[in-house]
Amino acid sequence: MNIADHQGNIRTMADAKKSGNSRLIVIALLGVVTLVGCASKRPNLQPFAEQTVFMLAHVQAGLRSTQIVELSHHAERPESLRVTELWGEAQIVLRAIGNFSIEVVTAVESGEENTPRLIADIIEIFLTSLAEQSTVELRLATERQQEILASIRSQSRDLDALQAAQPVVDEAARIASEILGMLDVAHGEVTRVIQTSIDEDFATVKYADDELRFEQAQLLLFMDAVLDYRRGDAEGRQKIIERMGQNGLTVKDPDRLSLTELQHAEELGFNGLTRIHTMRQHIQHDLDLYRAQQTELNGLATTADEAHQKALVTVVVWSRAYRRLSLGMKVGGLMNLTRSVVGLAL
Repeated sequence: MNIADHQGNIRTMADAKKSGNSRLIVIALLGVVTLVGCASKRPNLQPFAEQTVFMLAHVQAGLRSTQIVELSHHAERPESLRVTELWGEAQIVLRAIGNFSIEVVTAVESGEENTPRLIADIIEIFLTSLAEQSTVELRLATERQQEILASIRSQSRDLDALQAAQPVVDEAARIASEILGMLDVAHGEVTRVIQTSIDEDFATVKYADDELRFEQAQLLLFMDAVLDYRRGDAEGRQKIIERMGQNGLTVKDPDRLSLTELQHAEELGFNGLTRIHTMRQHIQHDLDLYRAQQTELNGLATTADEAHQKALVTVVVWSRAYRRLSLGMKVGGLMNLTRSVVGLAL
């Protein structure tokens, strides 16, 4: 790759950072993946760049598509607003991580002599960006931050400067993991609240449906007994007489039902089943709505849970990719390792 191509990639990376557009960031990093590793004297940035692409492409897109607050009639609940708030905080941290990654890759690949100072400046901006979220407190005190920045600037090698910045990367991963964990808990709570609300909204319909189902089952047993009696099995005779009596029908001889009485019993059963069918038709629309909401909620909850687990694992693996980068380690198959770990977590 010539110098013009190299400079073009760096400009694309800078434009991506300024725009905050995750898709543009991914495209820019994919360009860098083809660039890194060409100069053996520089750190191997490919695993780190690849892991950042993986994180931005899957974590943000995955979480954005699983927001339970999309159920608009529940969006103003405190629990739903908490999910929205935490998602906003997660976006701040993930965007900061993405911008930081772009800046680091750009700085190291630029080949400037003062790269450690550039890395220190990037870390300083990164710390400021991490502090923009108010959910998780930054554990690095101001004095400790200044020590880290001074240590980075004092290094003569890029790898040493990257390694000196590791505490900040670890802190970013911790903050992201804690916010994502809180988001997972908040999703669980809003799911529980919405489930309770759905059950309360459709309590009358569910009760009516349960009662009709029970009555239908009893009528079917009654008609089975009538059919068995016609076939010569008198075991259910008493049940037939009791059911007829409950509906104002009497029998002349309790020991032997006449054909007319059996006919009345059958009519009683058929009329009862017809009445149940008619009543269920009246509540069918509400039953369908209840089941649709229930199915949607269950699907969203499952998807959100999977997305959070993937996000937590991905952030951890991303921080490890940076550590290996700063140590100058050559890591093969990192993306496959990430997918394997995510698969095991699910």
